[in-house]
Amino acid sequence: MPEIDIGGRPIIYDVQGTGEPIVFLHAGLADRHMWDAQLAHFSASHRVIRYDQPGFGESPLPDDSVSYVDDLRQVMDALEIDKATLVGCSLGGMVSLEFAVNYPERVSRLVLVGSSIVGYKPSAPLPELWEKARQAYENKDYAGVTEIGVQLFVVGRGRASEDVPDDLKAYVYKHYYASNFGQNARPEITWPVRSAVEHLSEIDVPTLVIVGSLDTEQIIEMANLLASSIPNAQKAIMENTAHLPNMEQPDMFNEMLEDFFSQR
Repeated sequence: MPEIDIGGRPIIYDVQGTGEPIVFLHAGLADRHMWDAQLAHFSASHRVIRYDQPGFGESPLPDDSVSYVDDLRQVMDALEIDKATLVGCSLGGMVSLEFAVNYPERVSRLVLVGSSIVGYKPSAPLPELWEKARQAYENKDYAGVTEIGVQLFVVGRGRASEDVPDDLKAYVYKHYYASNFGQNARPEITWPVRSAVEHLSEIDVPTLVIVGSLDTEQIIEMANLLASSIPNAQKAIMENTAHLPNMEQPDMFNEMLEDFFSQR
């Protein structure tokens, strides 16, 4: 796999296709392969880039803290990308949002999928499962914490586990455990001083906010805030999906992006 050296550590990435660049940034319970269906689809018409952020997939952790926003800048620099569409899910959405506020000249469009917002505390109550997760963590039952994470973010609200494909649950279990408790236990994250939560109204690029109808109430609350605070934003709800809608319904997701990209 190709890699980019950032401060003496490798960032593993894939690039495919030609045309206007799209950078896909994965969630914190996944790796770059969560975008397999999007890489296959959009590389027919765009230059598609996806990479493992440090501590996920095949990109190792740094020894100290990590700035995912600065890593994105260095990845774009290394690949000679001046400006790109950013598509970020969850953690990847947070990175994309912060990047858009701090490097606005380098972003042509934003797609924020199930994104959180650095520094924002939702008013919606935490799911009851969080208390079980806390207890499991205190008991060092990391497998139990991971199982709850899968229930919250993959199965979602009001859906039975058997209604979700086993391969998707297994994929998230593997990466959730690795990035939180395993060999890739995540480092301290350094976010830009200029936080996006205070500058949402200044984002002036076309923005699509996507959220799964079965995602947590906190994520849905933040999707509503993003859609109402970013001037040129629109919101799309993907029914019967949770935190990774692009993996649950890839064709629908790709069609949403195609429609968004066609708007000028």
